[in-house]
Amino acid sequence: RGEHRSFKSLFLAELMHTIKENEYHWYDAMAYLYYLESGKEEPMNSDAMSEAEKRPARNLMWFLFKKNKITNELPSYHIPAGLYAAACWDTTRQMTKNDVLDFYHAQLAIPYCDVFLTETCLKSLACSRHLRFDEIYDTAIIADPQEALVYLSGNLRKDGARTAPLLQELFGGDTYARSA
Repeated sequence: RGEHRSFKSLFLAELMHTIKENEYHWYDAMAYLYYLESGKEEPMNSDAMSEAEKRPARNLMWFLFKKNKITNELPSYHIPAGLYAAACWDTTRQMTKNDVLDFYHAQLAIPYCDVFLTETCLKSLACSRHLRFDEIYDTAIIADPQEALVYLSGNLRKDGARTAPLLQELFGGDTYARSA
């Protein structure tokens, strides 16, 4: 944190780290999109690429985040970089191994689920004024069990006819007996 004068600067540093750590996914995605568009399979081997060849894609992604051109389009880069930056920005917080798992769960759930149930600390980070993941990804992030109960009960009443068979399948009867 001492190296960065703003949260945005710290976030962009974490983002570049996230981009570098996961860049093979980026090239796989680009090859797949090319295949969908052209019908030609041309895998990209990022390990065989030089740093000079990789740098433009990294810098483009970084620049688009810097200029706020990317909002919710790249959650697998946005969420981990944001959570690590928020955790580092909070000088009272000590990172733990469990935080890494929590951040991974958040990365997988927040952009794709209507509700994300978590503990207070992670909710505070994810919903902080710096990140606002609840707003960006339109996901209710709930840490309080009573609030979760109210939220889920309200949604079940609203969507009761549609969700009742699914809930019965998930939670009714002996799941292990049915799977045998």
